[in-house]
Amino acid sequence: MSQENVDLVMRLQPPAGADLAKPFRDDATWAAAAASFALVVHPDFECARLQPGCWKTYTGIDGLRACFLESLSRWASYRADVAETIDLGGERVLVLYRDRCVLPNSTEEVDVNPAGLYTVREGKLARWENYSSHAEALKAVGLEE
Repeated sequence: MSQENVDLVMRLQPPAGADLAKPFRDDATWAAAAASFALVVHPDFECARLQPGCWKTYTGIDGLRACFLESLSRWASYRADVAETIDLGGERVLVLYRDRCVLPNSTEEVDVNPAGLYTVREGKLARWENYSSHAEALKAVGLEE
């Protein structure tokens, strides 16, 4: 089952270099994406962002969009690329990203290295945890001190 979970998580990743800002900000584009997500997202889906001192949790497909919109709010564009995928066995898959972002009124790219911890249950995505750094995520899953 573990490889099937990795395959599911990888199917959910955007194409290399795709700007995530547009599909989450544009209502029509989001509606089409949400219909696709609904096919692979568990009914109890939740996503979470680690913020100073606590997790902020969102539920359902609309919660996924709200989480992304909040994450993307400081960026004019946000291009995500998968750097590494780690099969944690069982239900969990860790994805390390190498992202390039541009602030409003700028053309300079900023490199960020977030990570996503995905939990798959019953063949569907049940939870996505967004970490702001590789080190933070690796520590959370016990792969780094």
